[in-house]
Amino acid sequence: MLNPNNHTLHEALTEVGAVQTREEKVQLLHKWNSYALQMILRGAYDDKIEFNLPPGEPPYEKAPEATSPAVIQKQVKNNFKYFAKGGAGDNMMPAKREKMFIGMLSIVHPDDAPLLVAMKDKKFQGLYKGVTKLAVQEAWPNLIKE
Repeated sequence: MLNPNNHTLHEALTEVGAVQTREEKVQLLHKWNSYALQMILRGAYDDKIEFNLPPGEPPYEKAPEATSPAVIQKQVKNNFKYFAKGGAGDNMMPAKREKMFIGMLSIVHPDDAPLLVAMKDKKFQGLYKGVTKLAVQEAWPNLIKE
């Protein structure tokens, strides 16, 4: 397993999308394994997870290219619970929750911010060739609750 703090999730998923077979994709998903990667893929493909955020890409200022790829690891761990319906953010004012999401987009590496928007809008399919719900379920059988 690689250190996920040294690479963007976009970089990892691009590598996964470049290989041909699902078996190779599953192996690479394991190689790039991190809490943030699993939670983003779960958010993207688990039909039971809905987000308390408006659809579409909100206006945000992109972080500099030099932003550490590690930022997303901490942001996902600390903030995801506020965005999903049924989570800690249900009692928050919508504007505060949206401001938190925009803040997160503004500080993660600019290559990773679009992944968060695609996950939230359930439009992840097709971003990376072969990074499908089936491949994710094969990599982590207990990640997506059916």
